Amino acid sequence: MSVDGLTPEAIEVLGRRGAPAISFLLDRGAGTLDARTAVEQTVTLPNHVGMITGRRIDRDEGGHGVTWNDDVVGPVVPPDEDGRALASVFTVVAGAGGSTALFSGKTKFAIFERTWPDAVDRSVVAAPIEVLARRASRDVATGRRTFTFLHLADPDLAGHRSGWMSAPYLRAVRRADRALGRVLAVLRADADLRATTTVVLTADHGGAGRSHEDPALASSYTVPFVVWGPGVPRGDLYDLAPGLQDPGDARPGYGDPPPVRNCDLADVATTLLGLGLVPGSDCTAATRMEDLLTGGRGA
Repeated sequence: MSVDGLTPEAIEVLGRRGAPAISFLLDRGAGTLDARTAVEQTVTLPNHVGMITGRRIDRDEGGHGVTWNDDVVGPVVPPDEDGRALASVFTVVAGAGGSTALFSGKTKFAIFERTWPDAVDRSVVAAPIEVLARRASRDVATGRRTFTFLHLADPDLAGHRSGWMSAPYLRAVRRADRALGRVLAVLRADADLRATTTVVLTADHGGAGRSHEDPALASSYTVPFVVWGPGVPRGDLYDLAPGLQDPGDARPGYGDPPPVRNCDLADVATTLLGLGLVPGSDCTAATRMEDLLTGGRGA
């Protein structure tokens, strides 16, 4: 799950009453409000491609190469040096015989289905948040999907219109929280789903004023990251995974020891599924989190 433009400050201000679903995940899972975005950019599409591929942005450093954030018809995630589509959570799951689904509030997310048409089994793009919540919940309830990606756009849209931490922005975070709560209710009501499903929640960027485009601002690069599911211990993610480094107020690069980043979602998901790492991924936190993701059993 990705809540577009979700700043940790909003979670703290709204608390358990204003954001009960997000607070539930943080209370019951392994989480932090001090995760990081990609270093190069703090905008929507590059960071979400990072979440799906497990790669940084800079193509010259092995990244995925999606540097644009426009809703342009036609482009795909650039292929690798051999002209093949980059590996992603979708391709790893599909290659193992699993089924995937994508639910997104922005049309630009059609890039995933264009890039990996044989690996995205269901795609709902640019639907209102209530429609996304209803369709995603119904789809999750079937138990057919191995991996589902749910993207909620409203906080980002409200932040650009009215400003981050404005009253309209906080209302949008509440709407996103209700949408998340609807999906969580499906999981918690079904014993089989609850026993076999893990939720990973993060965001592509934060924001301040009406912008988030300066990657050097803490308000832009600080995001939440939480994992909740069977066998996952509860507590501060950095305490539970000592191989990770809590960055505090800093903006570290991609070296060691790493903080947890939103691009770690890809390998966290495939590790939870027992499918190893996404080929070519270079966001490394999942390897430092292996014990808490697998209950000490190893990948």
